[in-house]
Amino acid sequence: MWRNVKEKVPKGVEVFESDDYDIFEGADGFVCIPPGGTKDPDARAEIALDFLRMASVEKSMKHGSILSVVAAENQRGVFGKQFGSVEKFASSLKRVSTTVVRAPFFLENVWGDAGTVKSHDTFYAPIDGDTKQLMAAVADVGDAVAAAAMNAEKFAGKIVHVIGANVSKNEIAALYSKKLGRDIKFVQASEEAATKAFEPYGMPAWQVKGVIELFGINETDAFVKAHENEFEELVKRKPMSVATYINTVLAL
Repeated sequence: MWRNVKEKVPKGVEVFESDDYDIFEGADGFVCIPPGGTKDPDARAEIALDFLRMASVEKSMKHGSILSVVAAENQRGVFGKQFGSVEKFASSLKRVSTTVVRAPFFLENVWGDAGTVKSHDTFYAPIDGDTKQLMAAVADVGDAVAAAAMNAEKFAGKIVHVIGANVSKNEIAALYSKKLGRDIKFVQASEEAATKAFEPYGMPAWQVKGVIELFGINETDAFVKAHENEFEELVKRKPMSVATYINTVLAL
């Protein structure tokens, strides 16, 4: 669902205005994905809430899935507050049921390491090298969101966490070293340097702040143990590990 879309639309994609109920035609379920880099940070949640309000009054709608983030637990940081408000609203809906799929950092972010690994065998992030961080492949998150939308009977009202790995940057450095056959180092960067590194991507300042915050929002071993099997229960397969991603997908 898009609002005021002006750019070229990919082939096979149909675009609807935010108040167009035709988006629900021929369907009895939905997937709600709050948008990314809106100019106004409040707009991310507002657009998702508008969509959920529409879905909740559309007679054909019965169940849907909602993409969220792990930081929505206790509404931590910018992203946690945004997605947490969407989760809270969804739980208040009476006529339709929802399943929330919480995602961590994407494994695809390791592509950002490729340039400096190739140039001087080092990569950087604003986090201590031994601090573990949840990660998951985008494809796994997508499969979970789709499966959740199709499985109201078992997962309505539930929250599913997608956990592919709980891994430190030093452990990732060891995986890079093993793949490349040379010593790859991780060096902790300052938040200021990390913020500057995001400038070429054209992200709004609030979104960059939110990403930087996520490096300091990490989970306990007990949390991981409690939720690490939820993806497999939903999708009926194990998620991709960070080692598999680095060895089979990442081009270094």
